Amino acid sequence: MLVLKIIFLILNLLLFINGFHFVFFALLPFFKKEKKMKDFKPKTRFLILIAARNEELVIPDLIDSIKSQNYPKELVKTYVLPNNCFDKTKEVSIKHGAMILEPEIKVNTKGEVLNYAFKYFQDKDFFDAYLILDADNILHPNFLKEVNNSFLNGEKVVQGFRDSKNLYDNAISCSHSLFFYLQNLFLNETRQRISQSANINGTGYAFLKEIPQKINYKAKTLTEDIEFTTTCAIAGIKIGYNKKACFYDEQATSLKVSIKQRKRWVKGTIQVFKNYYIPLLKSMQKKLTLNKLDIFFILIAPFMQILTLISTILANIIYFNIYILISSFLALYLATSLVSLFLIKYYQKNISKALPGIFYFAIFNIFWIPISIFAFLSNKNNWDEIKHTKSIKMQELLEKN
Repeated sequence: MLVLKIIFLILNLLLFINGFHFVFFALLPFFKKEKKMKDFKPKTRFLILIAARNEELVIPDLIDSIKSQNYPKELVKTYVLPNNCFDKTKEVSIKHGAMILEPEIKVNTKGEVLNYAFKYFQDKDFFDAYLILDADNILHPNFLKEVNNSFLNGEKVVQGFRDSKNLYDNAISCSHSLFFYLQNLFLNETRQRISQSANINGTGYAFLKEIPQKINYKAKTLTEDIEFTTTCAIAGIKIGYNKKACFYDEQATSLKVSIKQRKRWVKGTIQVFKNYYIPLLKSMQKKLTLNKLDIFFILIAPFMQILTLISTILANIIYFNIYILISSFLALYLATSLVSLFLIKYYQKNISKALPGIFYFAIFNIFWIPISIFAFLSNKNNWDEIKHTKSIKMQELLEKN
């Protein structure tokens, strides 16, 4: 029993350090005033890349939102990158005004598609910055204007504010939205307030055209966004965040799709850890920064989920008490629900419509544990397609939100 107690104490110390890092740097920046960004005239020439797999239902809305930007059209070129498609993604993209670049090699993941595009465009001189979008995104009319401001204020990489197309659909879509609101606020906005690096959040990010070569970026994993953030951290490249650069993203509405999507995220995170932990640790030895600490703790998140499960099992073996167990669960549930409520209030969403997600979010987070276990045990590294069907216009979104 003594050995179990020692293991239990060590595990909880590791979990405390992990939690303290995120909580401390999530709250500290709120004591700093938000920095104002200068407005500039449009200057940045954007090359928009949209990797698309069977997205004929949603990609027209994205292309239309790009064409409706409050930004000079001559400074924007949009390329759809159809891959492994069996529908009319290519045809509807052309119809709505996008150009097409089809990979001439076999590609399995979004990262491989982007690798192909970066190589294809690296010597072209008609643009200044890439903008990476998913086919189910829709851009706020001022998105490009705000990203241009970020670049002209000195940023080299910029992450936009990820909002939701279907926040109120059900508890699952709301919980996914809350997960991204959590990242928007506590990993990105707070970092921006203290002039530290934010994190790439899947889609809606832009960077100067020389960045991929400068950081020697070539996606090898299922989570090219975390991989990009990691290579930026290793190279010492700061990632900016602009909460005014708002875009909308479709969230999963079924438990099956939610688990499939998150399993890919966890599997990809493990892949990034295996590929980059040595370069990251060596970089931290040379110069330790908050950005590198952030990405290190993000990469070990799946391991922390497993340790949480082991710690819970040990606690029940050593100190089992049904009342403590129930009260601990209720305290965790209440704390998570309060954070959810705060996020909905902070982003000025409709609390009553979001109640299902607020009540479900704690359960959503508990699911990370079995998902992490499955990701560790699975040998499959497939990129599973997530179908998007939420066709909605920008004006409808503005009215709903």
